[in-house]
Amino acid sequence: MPRITCPRDEVYAEELIERTPAGEILLDLCPECAGVWLDGGELGRLAGERNLEIQLAARRGRPSEISCPRCTSEMTQKEFLGIVVEVCILCAGLWLDQAELEQLQIAYQDYLDEVRDLDLPLRKPGAGSAIAWALDQENPPTP
Repeated sequence: MPRITCPRDEVYAEELIERTPAGEILLDLCPECAGVWLDGGELGRLAGERNLEIQLAARRGRPSEISCPRCTSEMTQKEFLGIVVEVCILCAGLWLDQAELEQLQIAYQDYLDEVRDLDLPLRKPGAGSAIAWALDQENPPTP
């Protein structure tokens, strides 16, 4: 894929390989602001949670001030596990400002720990159950 330009600083992002249990993921890191670009599907692979991006896509958002560094489409800001991220409405990539990836990983792990501590039954077997429960806790259904 062609190199991307940081939507904040307009400098070329550096490519960084992250090794995960799901394999290697190529991250694009801005050398100026330390923002990170994740192509569609990479957040779920980093977290080991296949339905993570489906849950994120279902969240409501508001227009973002930045354009997608991959396809130049509009992006939307979405709050997810208490962190505001920018999501491309076309290619589903994510822009995470400095430290937001780490904050998101910590928040996700906290939710998983809470699920384990409460010993709640999962909605259905397989990936996505824990994150679906966590997101329901952010916006519980109203009677």
